[in-house]
Amino acid sequence: MGDREQKLLQASLEGLLIKLNEIKNSQERTPPLRKYATLPLILSPDKDEELLKLTENRVPSFSHDLVPDLLRTKPDPEVESKHSGFESRANSIAVDQAAKQLAVIEKITNGTLKFIAREREEMESKAHSRSEIEKKLFPSMTPFPLLQPLELEEVSNLKFSLHLCITTSLKFALLFIYLKTRLRAPLKTNIKAASQVHPYQRPT
Repeated sequence: MGDREQKLLQASLEGLLIKLNEIKNSQERTPPLRKYATLPLILSPDKDEELLKLTENRVPSFSHDLVPDLLRTKPDPEVESKHSGFESRANSIAVDQAAKQLAVIEKITNGTLKFIAREREEMESKAHSRSEIEKKLFPSMTPFPLLQPLELEEVSNLKFSLHLCITTSLKFALLFIYLKTRLRAPLKTNIKAASQVHPYQRPT
């Protein structure tokens, strides 16, 4: 081992001894604990002697009141105050009054449910009647369901039937308009004068 390596080893040992002396002579009993987060494994309201020794008689037990808020073992103070207020109000109400209030709430709920059911039945009946009217007005389109995919041949047949129906309707409409105009036109008369001599008139 060379002189350089011996000097490095001696310097490291001296540094360790100085650090140990500082820790031994310091006033803090547990300095390494400052670098770690300590959490309780069990919550108990009972007094813990070991915990008292470690904390120098400052923390007697790991109870719900001493656990940090991040553990969420207790609700927030605002929520807890509201909950306690609701509990006090509920306890202050008499049993008969509470029963009456529950009966009123149940009556209102049943009435609302009946109203909703009646409106639903009316909507369903209106939808059914509308579908029946559409079937009567458009009988040629009823065999083809809207949600069922049509084949290519069915689509072509449907297009042809629609085209034929439209052209026939247009022809009938044009014929009706033509006849209506012809009937309304004034009759033309070709009456000749009576004074005209007939070519085959008998001689008097």
